Amino acid sequence: MELDNLREIWQEESKGLEARIAVNESIIRKMNLDKAVGEFDVLVKRSLMGRNLALVYCLISVVLAAMAYDDLAYSVPGLLAGGAMLWSFISHLAITRPEYDKLSVVALQKLVCSFRIHTAANAVYDIAIVSCWLVTTVPLVLRVTQGIAVYDDAHATIVFLGTSAVIIVLIAVFSRRAYGQYHEKLREAEAQLNTIVEFEKGAR
Repeated sequence: MELDNLREIWQEESKGLEARIAVNESIIRKMNLDKAVGEFDVLVKRSLMGRNLALVYCLISVVLAAMAYDDLAYSVPGLLAGGAMLWSFISHLAITRPEYDKLSVVALQKLVCSFRIHTAANAVYDIAIVSCWLVTTVPLVLRVTQGIAVYDDAHATIVFLGTSAVIIVLIAVFSRRAYGQYHEKLREAEAQLNTIVEFEKGAR
């Protein structure tokens, strides 16, 4: 009887231990999933805001160019910059905010990976488009609102181009840093999701 009692106690303890391990694994899974989804969702929201702002910038360029239609030196670059912003908006239409509760962990992992590839592929174009938009829009704004023709004065043109070059360099430096942080966070999210996948494999 004592041996049977010991066996029953051992079996109960073993079941209790397995249950606690399962609960702990479940908690770790959920924590990793919540963290990965939270970090990924922040980046998706930022990208969606940037995409929508590109359309706003496009409209600004078109309106300003229409107001300066009689001065091709300002209106044509403005229209080209607006077209570039429209292209940027269209190129990022693939970005959507997913319904996380309907995705499996593997599907979410693939989504994070595809998002990282998309942002990496478009990073250079995005930086170039923003830089070109600023360089063309500032003279256009001055021309329309203040009547200042930057390109009509050689000294003003040189100062403007020099200032623009500095601004473009700063944009490039800060943008590359921001994109680097983007990719680091996305890699962390992928690693967290991979941990969950490994847990699930081990539980089978």
